[in-house]
Amino acid sequence: MHSAEYEIVDFDMSGLVAGGRTYELAEKGCFPRKRGEKGYQLSAAFVGDTGETVSVFFDPGNTSCIS
Repeated sequence: MHSAEYEIVDFDMSGLVAGGRTYELAEKGCFPRKRGEKGYQLSAAFVGDTGETVSVFFDPGNTSCIS
């Protein structure tokens, strides 16, 4: 597909603290105001113009933005 048009994709990452003790794959991470709590990192990609979701991933809380 060859096109002169570009599509803007917005990548976001956010920490989600797990509220219980037995959540699968929850790991200790660095969450704002909740350091050392177990949780997840939510990574998402959205199409800029429409806000359509391209992809969403839940990773363990100790995953960094670099990985």
